[in-house]
Amino acid sequence: MTIERAIQATLEGSVDLAAKVNDRIFYSLAPPKTPAPNVVHLEVSSPDVPQVPFYRPRWQFSCWAERQDSAREIARIVRDLFIRYRGIMGGAGGVAVSQGSYIDSIPYRDPETGWWNAPVEFYFIHREGD
Repeated sequence: MTIERAIQATLEGSVDLAAKVNDRIFYSLAPPKTPAPNVVHLEVSSPDVPQVPFYRPRWQFSCWAERQDSAREIARIVRDLFIRYRGIMGGAGGVAVSQGSYIDSIPYRDPETGWWNAPVEFYFIHREGD
């Protein structure tokens, strides 16, 4: 399983997140006309260090909602899912993650849609092929 699929499975398995966004959880880009609230996640960077046998990609979770407090609440749920995460992410056959490291979350209002985004950023340390 890839880290992308493991993250998606973890998000989709959260009852608290489903209560806020239903099944509107997407990798990379939400389909056109997707209503708020929703979550879009993507890999922002992944430094390649050949001498080290693990990866540390930086991941962003865009938590969209019509109101700032709703966006912040969705961001809190996402943060709580992954902060200090250690274990097999994604269930059986998942990815062995040794650390989920929270970076930050700074909400802003999108001038085009008027929606609020509370992006949450993490590093996920995992071994190649795990």
